[in-house]
Amino acid sequence: MPAEKLESPRIILRLGAIDEDGWVWLNGEPIGEVIFDIAEDPDSWKNPLDLDVTDKLKPGTNTVAVRVRDQSGMGGLWKPCYLIYGDDRPNLLKDGSFEAQAEGWGFGGKGEVSHEIIDTDGYLSDHCVQVRVPEDPDAHWSMTTVVPATAGARYAFSLRYKTQDVGENPKVKSSPAIRFTFRDEDGKSVTDTGGYVWSSFKVPDTTTSWREATTYVKAVEGTVNIAITMFFHRPGTWWLDDVSCTEL
Repeated sequence: MPAEKLESPRIILRLGAIDEDGWVWLNGEPIGEVIFDIAEDPDSWKNPLDLDVTDKLKPGTNTVAVRVRDQSGMGGLWKPCYLIYGDDRPNLLKDGSFEAQAEGWGFGGKGEVSHEIIDTDGYLSDHCVQVRVPEDPDAHWSMTTVVPATAGARYAFSLRYKTQDVGENPKVKSSPAIRFTFRDEDGKSVTDTGGYVWSSFKVPDTTTSWREATTYVKAVEGTVNIAITMFFHRPGTWWLDDVSCTEL
């Protein structure tokens, strides 16, 4: 830990996700814990745990210890961990909460899909996007944006979502799917394979509250910006909000 970094007015230790209970120590002192409670927060096993370590770090080597207890399925500390200096990193998206009528976003799709920016029921803001995908295995809806990027840097892409009566698509098993395209200053892919990195996440058929999904990507050599496209193939109704892309 460089001494100059300790001058930051606020330092947060972010543990990417602990599945499912965890206790954390810094230099031998307990600094926090997370206990999975399905009634209180059914998503705590996949969400970040932020711990304020301001004035608790020292110059040079610091030791973080995490004890994990898993009682069902696979478990552990399973997402990237890092320090955040000062305030959280800025969102690289122009309008992640859709308060500016989706500035910077492009929407598309195939079949009788539809979307609408509604002014009720947003996550923290007033607006969100409501999407409907029909019972058609060839139908899909997509949303695309472009963010500036630095080669070699790592990025976190996250969003909040709700679902209602979402079914399966017999042709596409991994949906929603996220495609990252690394591009140069001319907008061309910087790799011979199309420059794509794919990610996906599983969602419940119906949710009663907002859920969060996060994925991580590293910009390859020559990257100037990243085109991010989300594809929704599963039929049903979706609500999307609080979309962000931040440099780690």
